[in-house]
Amino acid sequence: MPSDMSKIVAETSHFEGGDMTWTNRRGDAGKETVGGISRVHWPKEEVWRWLDPLKEAWAADFRSGAAVDLRDYHDREPNFVAAIQRCIHDFYHARGWLYKPADPSRRVHVTDIDSQAVAAALYDILFNGGRGMLKPCVRALQKHLNKSE
Repeated sequence: MPSDMSKIVAETSHFEGGDMTWTNRRGDAGKETVGGISRVHWPKEEVWRWLDPLKEAWAADFRSGAAVDLRDYHDREPNFVAAIQRCIHDFYHARGWLYKPADPSRRVHVTDIDSQAVAAALYDILFNGGRGMLKPCVRALQKHLNKSE
């Protein structure tokens, strides 16, 4: 049974400060961040098109250094919470490729892994450590699994 991407997204975004948390902390290299999506690193993501028009209207809430739970705004803007959650889910899902060769039949997405725990751990390594960390971790996992047989 394939892994559930929604659970993987929830777990990873939890470690990123929460799936619906907007922050703009001084000293944070990512600067403005929503659900772990940094404007510095991902300035063209759809999530910013939803937030930017609303920031001016909510200026008092969006002061530098604040951590804002965007779910608190569901009554101010119709469909806002659902749109932000969809943007965040789509962002994480699009980056879930563990192995993406040119041949589409050989591609492996994190949701192709049967174990939810393994899928979540590999995705967290991929997202937070980068592709350079993924290969050594997969090799270590394979080595460990071969020893236990």
